[in-house]
Amino acid sequence: MISLLYLVILFYVLTPGIFITLPKGASKVTVAVTHGVIFAVIWKLTNAYVRRTFEGFRPGPPPPPPPLTPEQKAELARMAEAQRAAAAAAAEAARKKAAEEEARRGTEPGAPCLNGTCSSPYIRNLVCNTAMNRCIIRQGPGWDIGSRCLNGQCPGENLVCTKGDSYFGLGPKVDVCKLQVGAPCNRTGDCEGSDVGIECKYNTAVRRNPANPTGFVCTKPPPRR
Repeated sequence: MISLLYLVILFYVLTPGIFITLPKGASKVTVAVTHGVIFAVIWKLTNAYVRRTFEGFRPGPPPPPPPLTPEQKAELARMAEAQRAAAAAAAEAARKKAAEEEARRGTEPGAPCLNGTCSSPYIRNLVCNTAMNRCIIRQGPGWDIGSRCLNGQCPGENLVCTKGDSYFGLGPKVDVCKLQVGAPCNRTGDCEGSDVGIECKYNTAVRRNPANPTGFVCTKPPPRR
């Protein structure tokens, strides 16, 4: 690019009639030959010099960085090892969290549903909220012990609608949801919320049932003779 620019400038300067005409008074052919010879000589003698001079002002490549010292190399190695350890720890934490989430799936409030359902032998009325795909504890009429029946039924787990009764015999007589016979006992080991006389007994027949791993169920004692 520098050589081409210099060529244009030199050709313009040595064009006859611009700055000088040699030889004066000669014919056009003689003048053209003379200027051509002068152009060739000047170009030959100055082209390399001009190119070297102006190309020297171009920014060259940046100098190479200085070599690392042993201390710097050791520090870089420690940093790389720390990054690998942090990445491994994060991956292990994510794996454990995923395993815990999978173990809780469908069995605890707030956990993801398992195939659209939620069930736990220790938590009553655990249902799947399909909108959030999360397990929630259903509450309200028909779902809680002692609540009023919902349209004559109790959709809550192990509940039965008792017509014209009241919770523990208190208050006005209405249709009340009570814990049904055969249901697993409460965590406190009793059958609170069931009919009077229902007791918590160990039943070997249900010991192997995953829905009631403790084997204790609400049992109605046989009538006395």
